Amino acid sequence: MTHPTAPGAPGPPPKPAGLGRTARIVIVVVAVVTLVCCAGSIGGGFWLFSTVREATAPARDAATAYLDDTRAGDHPAAYARLCQRLRERSTEEEFTRLRPGG
Repeated sequence: MTHPTAPGAPGPPPKPAGLGRTARIVIVVVAVVTLVCCAGSIGGGFWLFSTVREATAPARDAATAYLDDTRAGDHPAAYARLCQRLRERSTEEEFTRLRPGG
């Protein structure tokens, strides 16, 4: 049983200033969730970038090779790189004639 303190007697010591246990737990949980979200976003961004780069590599390589052939004046090689639908629209001779220097 505790006795009431006498008037003028010192009371219990004050609570230390700072965050309580609940506040610390909330801060830690928020920090962990933020860290996981940021890491997931960064990882997802790298994955998306590499997937798109791999998916577009064949088209990029084909376009680069076609342009290299046309710049070099190798029109038969450039014509051979065209898709079937475009080759059906014109002959190799017509393709070559329509190109600069052809």
